[in-house]
Amino acid sequence: MGLNAGEPIEEDGDLFGAKVILAARIAAKANGGEILVPETVRGLCSGKGFRFAELATSMGLTTEY
Repeated sequence: MGLNAGEPIEEDGDLFGAKVILAARIAAKANGGEILVPETVRGLCSGKGFRFAELATSMGLTTEY
C-alpha cells in the first residue's frame, strides 16, 4: 500500500494530479504487508505514535511497521 498527502484534482469523479501520481508510484514499490509513505506523510504523523523505518530508495520513502 502506498499513501500520500495533498490536494488532488477532481474531474468527473476521478482524481488526478502530482499527488495522485506520486501515491501510485509509491504503491507500486510496496511489497506485501508494507505501507510506504513519503517524508511529508511521515512528518504529518509525527508525535502521533506511529513508528517508521527508513528505506534506502531514490524516492526517499519510509514505511510504517
